[in-house]
Amino acid sequence: ISRVFANVSYSMIGDLDTAERFITEGVEVAQSDCPPFVLALCQANAVQYLLYRGRLAEASRTNDELLGVYQQIGMTDGEQWWGAIAMTIALVEGSVGDLADAAGQLAEQYPAASAWRCTHALTLAEAGRLDEAREVVAQFALNHPERFCRDELVLSAWAYVGVLALRLDDPRLGEAAEAVLRPYEQLWVSLQIYNWGPVTWMLATAVAAQGRYDEADLLFAHTDDLLAERGLALHRNLLALYRATALARSESTALRRQARDLAIAGAENSGQLGLDRMRQHFDDLLGSIPRP
Repeated sequence: ISRVFANVSYSMIGDLDTAERFITEGVEVAQSDCPPFVLALCQANAVQYLLYRGRLAEASRTNDELLGVYQQIGMTDGEQWWGAIAMTIALVEGSVGDLADAAGQLAEQYPAASAWRCTHALTLAEAGRLDEAREVVAQFALNHPERFCRDELVLSAWAYVGVLALRLDDPRLGEAAEAVLRPYEQLWVSLQIYNWGPVTWMLATAVAAQGRYDEADLLFAHTDDLLAERGLALHRNLLALYRATALARSESTALRRQARDLAIAGAENSGQLGLDRMRQHFDDLLGSIPRP
């Protein structure tokens, strides 16, 4: 279990190689002399490294196999582990909006977990159900950081809020998210079972929601450099979608042209990666951006 949390700690500073080494050791140790739930916990934390290498089908298959293990050993929160991993897979595939209702059900099962409320709101927004997403924000005070529990997932919860602000085009929500995230911009957002990338990513979306597009683009560019250094192709593809979405709202002709270029490249890249839903998102975005 100490290796599980060493994995999380190194993940939060972006050292994914060391993080993977710890969780690999954890799986090996757990296979030899640990209760079944410890092995299952280690294995759940290891699935993410398949995603980082673009092995989506294997990650999905492994996650489904682990759900069977959780059920067999009576792991009471196994469904939450499975659901969280399924949503990260859907996120990079471009289908996370399809899981909005499932995210809402999990949020009801774990009402004290602010991260699940934020996940529900974000998935609703990704599904285009913007009014419902706004209702979740209002009902659970997701724009009030002082009301969040201070636990190890609070940073991931506010990372969701930062992206949600862009999706909802909500300057006040962006301002609230920026206030929480700004002190941690040197860190990465580890959800324990997945690393979404540098905090600068979510800062970029929060800043863009406030209409500061030039500043946001600098944060997006810095984030892309960090992802490229680690070879995280799926992350970079998703980042490009949010970056293009943000810049398309600018009044700057140059930034809107850049948004078009990002959308064109993103659609082509998604096709090469076999991500049909992501390609459609880029194509839809491209169709909404006026030609210069």
